[in-house]
Amino acid sequence: MKSTDAAWIAGFFEAEGSISISHPKRMVRVRVNTTDLDVMERLDALVPCPSGLRIRPPAQRHHQTQYEWILMRRADILEFVILVMPFLGERRLSKARDCLAFFDVPSPGVPFRPDDHESNIAWVAGLFEGEGCIHAPTSGRGVCLTLKMTDRDIVERLDALFPCPRIGTKLPSQPHHKTQYIWTITKGEEMKSILALISPHFGERRSARARELMAVLENRPGKLKRYGKTHCVHGHEYTPENSYVIPSGANKDARVCRTCRRDYLVIYNSRKRDPS
Repeated sequence: MKSTDAAWIAGFFEAEGSISISHPKRMVRVRVNTTDLDVMERLDALVPCPSGLRIRPPAQRHHQTQYEWILMRRADILEFVILVMPFLGERRLSKARDCLAFFDVPSPGVPFRPDDHESNIAWVAGLFEGEGCIHAPTSGRGVCLTLKMTDRDIVERLDALFPCPRIGTKLPSQPHHKTQYIWTITKGEEMKSILALISPHFGERRSARARELMAVLENRPGKLKRYGKTHCVHGHEYTPENSYVIPSGANKDARVCRTCRRDYLVIYNSRKRDPS
């Protein structure tokens, strides 16, 4: 299997998978659940599930049909765990080691993680397929890529590959909840470049959502539309020396023509000195 396929599987498993170990029953189960049949079929094509995909009808009217991929045989579980271990985060890596110990298989220590560009992109795509969200309202406001997880190390690894301004934190609202860590990208050019890399690995639903976001970015008014301009309304070129980027506030990151600003200040100060 190619390292990119293994990385995609591991990213998707990090988001939607689980390893359950029952010592009283002497039983281990590796599961992945999702509502996207095409994504689950891709996983099953790469790592076949002997019992076939299971269908779980929606429990509530507003729920969707879920598809379950599950491994129950020792040989299948060990092969899968050893395949994805190099890419797993701290929590699931610990669970994978518990799984190996359950079967009396020595842990490989610190697994070697392929660090090539293509494997990293595939891992991000799998992770985003499970936990990512693409906000693309037609109004053009609030457009962003976001991913929320309770595993800080995973969010930090994503941030190391595609840096965001700041990893957000959402404190638990209930005692049994966990702290969530939020990665968010809001700049149009960054969203375009990220989606161009990871969308080829997406399933049907997120591929369609990515196309919607691209269309919104191309057509929405506001500061993103101004980024493509080379001259201001008065014909002054937006050179690095003639451009001022607003650091904060409602127009954060918008460009201002320094020549126009100087001309305005001259007129403003002259009127201030001589109101008549």
